[in-house]
Amino acid sequence: YLGTYLTDLTFIEDGNSNTDGNLVNFDKRYKIAAVIGEIQQYQRKGYDFQPYPQIQYWLTELETVGEEEAYSISLKVEPRNTEEAVETLLRDEEKLRAEIKTLQLRNADLEQSNKKLQHALNNATREINRMRGMTRRGRGKGKPVGDRTVLAPVTRSKTTGRPNRGSMGSSPLPRRLLKQPSAPPPSTSCEKSKGMRKLFSHSSVDNKRTVRSMTLANSAGNSPAR
Repeated sequence: YLGTYLTDLTFIEDGNSNTDGNLVNFDKRYKIAAVIGEIQQYQRKGYDFQPYPQIQYWLTELETVGEEEAYSISLKVEPRNTEEAVETLLRDEEKLRAEIKTLQLRNADLEQSNKKLQHALNNATREINRMRGMTRRGRGKGKPVGDRTVLAPVTRSKTTGRPNRGSMGSSPLPRRLLKQPSAPPPSTSCEKSKGMRKLFSHSSVDNKRTVRSMTLANSAGNSPAR
């Protein structure tokens, strides 16, 4: 409420003369006294507010406006001399327009540099994609097609029958692709057991035949001659 009462006091002080003819203008003093008495009533009235130290500390630490700065702000809001105020406003307007032009030029420079950076970024991305494509094509050429394995022709020696080292060394294919003839697969347990059974069956038949022939020979030797 202080600003309102200060405004009233200013209007009373500036709008009324100090003298009324050759006498003191007491009406002006009565009006000023009435405003000050109203302010005193607000100051003497008690408030049942609970104090908060944190809020008090925050209010005391706020940056306050000095008297000179407050007076200059008041003159801008309510200028005493309108002609000077208009000139000041025109100067401020020119300053603001100059600042706006400077900002526009800076913005144009930033947009141009942004376009250059975007163009350079697009070129770099294109180059990276091209290099990736070349790398993928190079890897695709080195891979075998499907599960096929290409064998290099191997020549054998006429005398020994073994493969010549020269033919294997001159092959353009790597050594890991040169396959050796595969060995016959090992027999299973069932085949082994069948073979053993056949062997034992043949041996038992032969043993029976031998025993039978020996028995017949003994019986023929022990029989009396006729």
